[in-house]
Amino acid sequence: MQGIRRYWLFVLLATLLFVWSIGNTVALRNLLIGLILLGLLPLAKASLGYFREIKAGAPWGWFLAVTAWLVLQALFISPETNWALTNIRGQWIKAALCLFLGYGVVFWGKEKGFSRGTLCLVVAGALGVECLAHALDSLWLWWQQGVPPLSVSRVTGSKERISYVNNLFFSILAAEVVARLNGTPRLLPVSRKWVVFGLVVVYFNSWVIGARNGEIGALALTVSAAFLVLIAQRHRLGTKRLGAVLAGLLVFLSALGYLGYKSDGRWNTLWEQAQIGWQTDTYRFWLNAQKYPRPLDSEGREVSLSNYLRIAWIKEGVKIIADTPWGVGYGRTAFGHALAKRYPEDNPRLGAHSHSGIIDWTIGTGWLGLILWLGFVGVGMKQGVKKYVAWSDPAALMLLFVVTGYFSRSLVDSNIRDHMLEQFMFLYGFFYALCCWGLEAPLAVTGAKDTHE
Repeated sequence: MQGIRRYWLFVLLATLLFVWSIGNTVALRNLLIGLILLGLLPLAKASLGYFREIKAGAPWGWFLAVTAWLVLQALFISPETNWALTNIRGQWIKAALCLFLGYGVVFWGKEKGFSRGTLCLVVAGALGVECLAHALDSLWLWWQQGVPPLSVSRVTGSKERISYVNNLFFSILAAEVVARLNGTPRLLPVSRKWVVFGLVVVYFNSWVIGARNGEIGALALTVSAAFLVLIAQRHRLGTKRLGAVLAGLLVFLSALGYLGYKSDGRWNTLWEQAQIGWQTDTYRFWLNAQKYPRPLDSEGREVSLSNYLRIAWIKEGVKIIADTPWGVGYGRTAFGHALAKRYPEDNPRLGAHSHSGIIDWTIGTGWLGLILWLGFVGVGMKQGVKKYVAWSDPAALMLLFVVTGYFSRSLVDSNIRDHMLEQFMFLYGFFYALCCWGLEAPLAVTGAKDTHE
């Protein structure tokens, strides 16, 4: 019974992290978030004082500035005040709670005597189990069907959802690998074989999921981690060994890229179909799929929706931003609402996204909203760089990888909304607080030497 009371939050948190990206679990997610927040509520005042003491409040200043702008814009600028306020309540306030949740979990763990490594293991473990479930299910389908089940996820319900989880898990693993290879204090209290196993799962999933932006993210993380290791180890390796390592890395990355390219036929037609997508006045399928025909390429094939729509929507999104610099009002479907006002005769879908989180965000919140959002994201990146350079803290590198990965993907995926925004806010707060906590005590929480072999 004592053990249950001590670990209850870990159970709820791991469950929340596992179901966060699974479709049709909104009610369960909200229940779990509410239960965890209720459990953290008695510590709220003490945690605020503690994080103020260790100077971990910078993100909240930017977050409150964004919130103030969203409310002012909804009340005095947006042509759809009620719609914008509803989205603030349904999307943004919940994001604020998730940001607080990340901070609160760290403070709770500190008060209960858990190490930073244990807290990080709960987060990484929950994400890792979900990734492993997808990998095992994919292998099972492969064995049953005789062909790899590309672009299918029965675990989350869509390849985009599992792709986000896979890249988040990889962000944590990549930072841990950098720490271990450089001989600096590690964070996860697990043996090397589990880290290697996790990497195998991540790379397998990156291929079998078939999400191009996820594959690019995995390659970028690999390059970033390798760069940090090679820079730190260049003198020890020497010129010849460094060259051999670089050659091996190039072969590995080329193999990953080739597998992704060959398994996704959309790459072969990307250039031509992107040009068709750019001609938004000539081909208007992007505006209303029921009213206008789907374009054909030079070989008479229907264009890939991903290749065509992304380009068309981004172009039109930029035009909307130029014409409405103050934004149309915060909302997860700001792009669709803006299209409806711009092209009322074509009856575009109100729930449409531009397939770019940054475009969606800027259409909704305007240039000022974009600047404030960049400030919020930037302070997380700055913290990650600053604390990693000063302390070689893997938690700081995890923060940097999570924030840069999310922001980079927001350029080409509509992810500043729904469960993706909630999960990002939680991880942002969690790792920001975790690397600030490391400043008041030796970083070797679990020791630089791997003692779990």
